[in-house]
Amino acid sequence: MNDAEDSINSDRQRRLATGRIVVGLVQGVVLYLLYVADAARTWPATESLVFAPALFVALFVPLLIVLGLGTLRVVGLAVWASTAAALVAGLAWYDIWHTLPGEYPWLAAQGLSPDIDIVPDFACFFFTGVFLFIAYALVSAAYTDRRVIARYTTDFDIAWKLALQLILAVVFVGIFWGLLELGAALFRLVKIDAFGDFVEHRWFAIPATALATAAAIHLTDVRAGIIRGARTLVLVMLAWLLPLMAAIAAAFLATLIVTGVEPLWQTRHAASLLLIAAGMLVILVNAAYQDGEPSRTPPWILRTAGTLGALLLLPLAALSGWAIWLRVAEYGWTADRVAGAACLIVAAFYAIGYAAASWPRGPWLKTIERWNFFAALLVLAVIAAVLTPLADPYRIAVESQVARLESGKIAPDKFDFGYLLTQAGRYGHVALARLAAHGAPDIRRRAAAMISVKPVAVAPPPTIASLLARNLTVYPNGSTLPAAFLNRDWRDVPDARWIPGCLRFADYHCDAFQLDLDGNGNREIVVVQDSSLLSAGGEPNEDVDTLLGGVFAFDGGTWHIEAKLGAMWSCKAFIDALRGGKFATAPPLAHALNDVVVGATRLHIQPFDPPVPCPK
Repeated sequence: MNDAEDSINSDRQRRLATGRIVVGLVQGVVLYLLYVADAARTWPATESLVFAPALFVALFVPLLIVLGLGTLRVVGLAVWASTAAALVAGLAWYDIWHTLPGEYPWLAAQGLSPDIDIVPDFACFFFTGVFLFIAYALVSAAYTDRRVIARYTTDFDIAWKLALQLILAVVFVGIFWGLLELGAALFRLVKIDAFGDFVEHRWFAIPATALATAAAIHLTDVRAGIIRGARTLVLVMLAWLLPLMAAIAAAFLATLIVTGVEPLWQTRHAASLLLIAAGMLVILVNAAYQDGEPSRTPPWILRTAGTLGALLLLPLAALSGWAIWLRVAEYGWTADRVAGAACLIVAAFYAIGYAAASWPRGPWLKTIERWNFFAALLVLAVIAAVLTPLADPYRIAVESQVARLESGKIAPDKFDFGYLLTQAGRYGHVALARLAAHGAPDIRRRAAAMISVKPVAVAPPPTIASLLARNLTVYPNGSTLPAAFLNRDWRDVPDARWIPGCLRFADYHCDAFQLDLDGNGNREIVVVQDSSLLSAGGEPNEDVDTLLGGVFAFDGGTWHIEAKLGAMWSCKAFIDALRGGKFATAPPLAHALNDVVVGATRLHIQPFDPPVPCPK
């Protein structure tokens, strides 16, 4: 029986591993294709309202599938993944939509496209991740217990397991890349760059990272005992920080009795620090309480600190609310203050429930179990409201500031019309257009003047041919480079480490010399980096040899890099001689390409040369 069970478990683990690896591989390929589209500015990167949802779906949904494969059945997983895909796509779409100014006359008149930002901002990334974390933990716990509201012990176990899985996955991926970089460095010690060049390619790096993440999640999932042990250790360590945090919070609040609150308001960021302190207390109280099992009841010192911490949440939340109210009363709502108020709602909810739970009746803090569940639902509701039109910080801020202007609380000459134009997204532009059409005369004049301001055009990325034409000075003077070379895209090639920056990026400069170096009658192209890297005299600069440039040859089908330039090419005297045509070529002594001769000195073209003195 045990052998049969082991066989079943082994088969199940293999199927889970295969499924997760496949999902990770598909995710990596899709993310790479999105990266290519972004780099080349091709569809869907040309449509931000398409690209952003696609990015969010490719980033979040496969990760949810990898996590759910070990817990949810196929039908439940499909429903969950589909729902999550629709949710994250909608959040990403709205984040771009409310940021874009839209097709307003002032924008169209300048010939500019509104599709400038194609990636949602960091706040949308972060809070979408938090939303999915909480939602998945609740769904997974309910599925495990086969009930709509899972037992608290199940919620606790799955939430902490999920958190540690994600943390360990990040650590695993970091070590994975550290080992790859170490391997590349070792190979470069023996002058072999192929391995380092290979791992640096995006077509390897992005899928490899996705695969490593999927593998890490699988390893942590099938080794549940390791996760439980790590969770126990982490909770114990956090729990014993609770007395310190409670003492700090208590001492701070006692100090305010002496100093008053005025120094607090003068900091201009009191509310955010107070909310962070409240959040830390919530985490540490839960670390001490754990899942509420009687066998894990903490010692009296932790219980005392937990009770104190639960009570201290009330004054901390009250002070942060006071700080936000003072700023809003004086200056109105801004996007940051709306976000702060959203956090305050959650903090106040925790504070009320934890203060009530600290009442000395029944088991210690027992009622925070149900309160934590409702707090999780509240957090989901608050995030959903802030990331949608319901409580969009842009919308609320614009309405507040415009109301202050129209009510006379702020004079038109003191009002920041530029905020509506450049920082308030679509809602700001709608409000500005309305003020320009229907506001009081002074407001109309100022709003119209702001609308007429010519926005700064965002230049499209240069074509590779135009980029090379600007970056390269060609010698002999008056000559031109072959069209096939100018149209070759050097931004993603196997030997990118040796490709000079002037062939890949704007605002770099190189000299390009056309020389016949192999004696076959066809000219190679020697590209040498900007002269600011060159040595005026003395010894050649060996530290920049990988940046100096390379020799490019045509193989009948395309141009490719033939060799890199050694340290001796950092001598300015050599380059000046090449620019002036004061050089010759000679058969190589031991290499495939001809040497370049300047005076009595030969310049070999090979990967590594011993340093020679620059000519005097």
